[in-house]
Amino acid sequence: MKLTLMLTAACALVLAGCAGTSEPSSSSHTTSTTSQVASSAPAISSTSSSRAVSSIVRSSSSVVSSTPVISSVASSSVAAPSACRFDDVKKIFTDNNCMLCHNAQSFGAIGGGLNLDSGNVGANLLDRTTSFGGVPCADEKVIDSSDIGNSLLLKLIDPNRYSDFNAGSCKRNPMPQTGARLKPAEVNCVEQWIEHVIDTENPTIEPNAPSKPFAVADPASALIKAKYLLSGSAITQQELNAVVSGSNFDPVALREKITDWQKTPNYEAKMKSFLKQALQMEEIPGSFGYRYQLGNFGGVRSNIDNHRALWEGLNNMFVEMAWDIVKNDQRFNRIATTRRWKVTTAILVALGYAEKENQTPGRVYSELPAKEDRLQLFEHLKPSDFTDWRYVNIVQSDTPIRYANTAGYAATMRNYKHNDEVEMRFPRVGFFSAPAFLELWVTNDGNQFRVTASQSLITALDATFSASDPTAHRGEAGIDLDHADPSTVCYQCHRLMDPMKLVFSNFQTTNHRSKDVDNSVKPSFAFMGVRSAMKNPDDFGRLLAEHPRFPIAWVQKLCMWGNSQRCSEADPEFQRLAESFKNNNLNFNHLVREFFSSPIFTATQKMETHEKNEYLVSISRSNHLCHALDTRLADIKATNNTKGSVQICNKNSGKLGIIGKDGLNRGDADFVQVKSVSTFDAQSIDSQCAAARSKIFANSDNRIIDSRKSINDIVGQITQQFMGLPENHSRYNKTVNELKRVYNIAANGTTCPSGTNAFDQSSVSCGFGESKTKALEYVWFAACTSPELISLGF
Repeated sequence: MKLTLMLTAACALVLAGCAGTSEPSSSSHTTSTTSQVASSAPAISSTSSSRAVSSIVRSSSSVVSSTPVISSVASSSVAAPSACRFDDVKKIFTDNNCMLCHNAQSFGAIGGGLNLDSGNVGANLLDRTTSFGGVPCADEKVIDSSDIGNSLLLKLIDPNRYSDFNAGSCKRNPMPQTGARLKPAEVNCVEQWIEHVIDTENPTIEPNAPSKPFAVADPASALIKAKYLLSGSAITQQELNAVVSGSNFDPVALREKITDWQKTPNYEAKMKSFLKQALQMEEIPGSFGYRYQLGNFGGVRSNIDNHRALWEGLNNMFVEMAWDIVKNDQRFNRIATTRRWKVTTAILVALGYAEKENQTPGRVYSELPAKEDRLQLFEHLKPSDFTDWRYVNIVQSDTPIRYANTAGYAATMRNYKHNDEVEMRFPRVGFFSAPAFLELWVTNDGNQFRVTASQSLITALDATFSASDPTAHRGEAGIDLDHADPSTVCYQCHRLMDPMKLVFSNFQTTNHRSKDVDNSVKPSFAFMGVRSAMKNPDDFGRLLAEHPRFPIAWVQKLCMWGNSQRCSEADPEFQRLAESFKNNNLNFNHLVREFFSSPIFTATQKMETHEKNEYLVSISRSNHLCHALDTRLADIKATNNTKGSVQICNKNSGKLGIIGKDGLNRGDADFVQVKSVSTFDAQSIDSQCAAARSKIFANSDNRIIDSRKSINDIVGQITQQFMGLPENHSRYNKTVNELKRVYNIAANGTTCPSGTNAFDQSSVSCGFGESKTKALEYVWFAACTSPELISLGF
């Protein structure tokens, strides 16, 4: 019962300690991890060992936010009541069709990220830089508090009045894009509203308060975060000595350590996880499989192991290819142009199956007798056909693969050797033709590959179609005028989207099988300043690979993966990283070394990115947390030469309880990321760590740590190898002492008086009377739920 009480919300209580504002702090980093916990944690009496550990946090944390002191704005600065307010402006936006694109549902996909459908829109837009247009537009403020006439919103609605519009390298279309421009009186009203926003929403900051709540990050925390993300293992005393000396941080030494980590299997696992996310190759559910492309042949039957082997191979095929590009230091933009595919015989059979436009599910060719054509049951495939990985070059053919029978079909595919050429009619080129990508973003007769084109742009270029893109399209051919009349706002996206999606629809059916090529209306490419004719998907891949936004996009993806939020593309450091990536042959390993040793990630120097996005300490999502837990337990096992096995995260989902992984949303370039801890998250972490506790110290050969070792040795190992604090870390001694205190309370045989919280004792005089092994479980739980493990950047 005592342990059950302790487990209920220990994680929340530990993090609540991080979030407390009663303690002084030398830093002001935003910690989304802790922002909601103090108020949302269940009311548990202090029977939790986490109370003890939280005292470490309060006394040594560098995470508490020191928000600037805000004073009230004098009432005299507020505009007269008769001036235009948001309701007046919203009616103007509505009457002029602005809300068709800039409403709460559509602004992300077709409104350039600008949501005008909110009562907080003024505060949201104040001094916010535009999110569309890349580096040339990155300094444009939607509402500029220092110069109202420089506000992009005003420039867009009246380019004649605001003559600076399009004077520089940032080119934008005036708004609204169709119909008449706003009347002068309407523009005046919008300007009055902007003045009101600047007067009332822009806070007055006391002279002695910092302009932004930023402080240089603890150098040790930067090292810990980098290794957590790139390896999962705990940092060592030698690594800390090499990179950090007092408050001094050595980015060159960190780059050298990253180079060492890049040679390990842990780095490979982390990169494959990142590539799966960034390339949009998320796992296709086994219950559904690849039925759109392969019919019942692609569905997974749980009682047939080979079905699952094929499904997993299709899921991971392109990620493995991308990893080989990274591992071999090849130009990373090959992900968009490659025709060299990593396959097994079973995968080749599956790809060949998608060669014919109309397949009978489970059969190669419907004209064959069923008894000769039972590919669905794998009668002619061997177990080795699902594991015989090699590369083949898939070259374009005008005709699909044909064979007389299934046995001959499988044998022919089996005979293709490493680096052989395989002719196929389906254009297998680049990530956008990978079965996993197509199955995730399956199209239909109504959508007609618009989703395929959009997600391809997001994957390669971190951007998608927007009515704000001023790039001129290459003519009306291919634009569905019935779907998007030129007099409507919808046309502004479709004029770019429809000619581009023909590069898919001309070559494949809507269930992503090959068909006779129909190039009667030729595709074309017009996106973010690049315009070109296209003949085929190879041209599309080349245009993505050579687009000037490609290096920018992949720096930004690392920002989202590493920082849990976007970086400012106007930041000179961001631009340096993109240029360095480009100038170093688009070597992704080079970019990883540069990014994770850069102050844009480490926050060891204030960058322009930190002006716009405060340094964030986020919850560690399952794709990071599960790998870190597994890796660190494996490291402890290797040190102790023990044979125990503990599965903390779900093997099939790869998740820790309900803690989410980085995800994707259709039409959205941002990663979907949980950044703060809810009560349910905290309870989920508690329960999963609690479930594993008995297997850590089992009194048998099936254990991770031998409970017969001394308490000092056990606590020291947990602190160093599991929590990740080496002996020379500033928090090491306090953490060790508090964990020992947790143990002493759990093991003390004197029962505490009724109503006494055992963990409130200044010196231990009572406790729970647990055995040594059980008392160690309290220590394990406190470590497992600590911010050292469940947060990024602490």
